[in-house]
Amino acid sequence: MARVSADAEEPSGRRGAGPPGSLAADFLEAVGQQMGDGPLTPGALARAVVSLLPVDGAGLATVTGELRLPLAASTAAAEEAEELQTTLGDGPCLVAAQTGAPCAADLPELLERWPLYAEELTRRTPYRSVAALPLPSPAGEVFAALDLYAEDAALSAHLDLDLVAAAVAAPLGALLDLCLRPVRDAVTEDALPEWYADATARRLDVSIAIGMVMASSHRSVGDALSVLRGHAYSHDRQLDDVAEDVVLGRLPVEDLAG
Repeated sequence: MARVSADAEEPSGRRGAGPPGSLAADFLEAVGQQMGDGPLTPGALARAVVSLLPVDGAGLATVTGELRLPLAASTAAAEEAEELQTTLGDGPCLVAAQTGAPCAADLPELLERWPLYAEELTRRTPYRSVAALPLPSPAGEVFAALDLYAEDAALSAHLDLDLVAAAVAAPLGALLDLCLRPVRDAVTEDALPEWYADATARRLDVSIAIGMVMASSHRSVGDALSVLRGHAYSHDRQLDDVAEDVVLGRLPVEDLAG
């Protein structure tokens, strides 16, 4: 991997990264290439990031409190890594969104700060280091995050995260906000973009299951979410799958909350 910095040479298979303005222009060009003749989608944005930076995977998610909504990932492995952060409630993504600052974690830091996430990430995916960028809306509020995944255990040695944040965070946030505009304007479920319907099809069950646990055990929202996450982790399942079982009655909420 080549280090993305102001004086980096052009790596094989990646565009060279000059000053922030140059990197931003390269990013917008990469987005156009990934779109082709199709519409602008979060998937195209994630693939554009991977085509530009020395990373092996990327994911995009909106963040509300402690709950992430993964919107797209560049590969199946990146999708698995995104689901792990959602299921466990751990990882750089939530930190970046909550603090409003980039967060990079090479393998030693992953193991120290988020041991469960690091264990599952290395077991289920080829990735060994992670970074995350908070994404601002056009109004300047952080509403989402970009996750970057590398098979190398030391992503920070190859990626100037501050440079990437300065060059890419604002345009990427604006483009993701543009992707979400039809979602905000939709008056019926049928009017939702297909990519969003796919991303949220099972996520609604999580909110319903949280409410069911709260009603059954008088827990707070955060505690109810922790119950669901704990069950998912202990049974080697995704949060979405556990929530679906609760909502459909396959997993009695009384047993889960107890």
